[in-house]
Amino acid sequence: NAKTGGNASVAVERELQQRLATIEREKEQTRTLGDQQVEQLRKRIDDLQKELAQADVEIRLQTQRIVSAEELAARYRDLARDKFVSDIVAQQKVDEVLDQRMKLQSLKRTQSKIESDLRSARAEVPTVGTRTNADIEKLNREQGELQQNLVQEEARRETVLQAPIAGFVTNIAVNRGQSLADDTPLATILPKGSGLHAQL
Repeated sequence: NAKTGGNASVAVERELQQRLATIEREKEQTRTLGDQQVEQLRKRIDDLQKELAQADVEIRLQTQRIVSAEELAARYRDLARDKFVSDIVAQQKVDEVLDQRMKLQSLKRTQSKIESDLRSARAEVPTVGTRTNADIEKLNREQGELQQNLVQEEARRETVLQAPIAGFVTNIAVNRGQSLADDTPLATILPKGSGLHAQL
């Protein structure tokens, strides 16, 4: 049944076209997502750089506090030796030096963590681009296959032609698979009821 076959072919073509449109949307979404991820990474890199600069300032200040605490502890040690202050007070100043050193170590660990996060964020930027391009290339391949299927489906489609008059086809002027202009005659129709004349 040519009509049934034609309807089935149209349905297949419509499904292929819908899938092509879906892939095009997926490509746009993939690009948008990639751009958003890169933008987020750049913002994170900027934030980490600020955190790192602040950590550097805090480490310099903490180093100065340790120097001051060590100098003060040394003075109190001398005072305790000369019995101007008790050994307990002198030991408290030594303990303060240890406390300040522990704070410095904590700041350095924080600094190291920020530096590690910063390296990771910077390395992730080109990775996002590579992954986005790979996803889009995969969609391009799928899109190409669907377009090829659509062309093949269109080539197989059967079209039912309605003659303007009732009659008989007496001459087909084209061949299967031939490309035609819009106004090319396809066949000659002998109107119904007309007689056939032959010259001998």
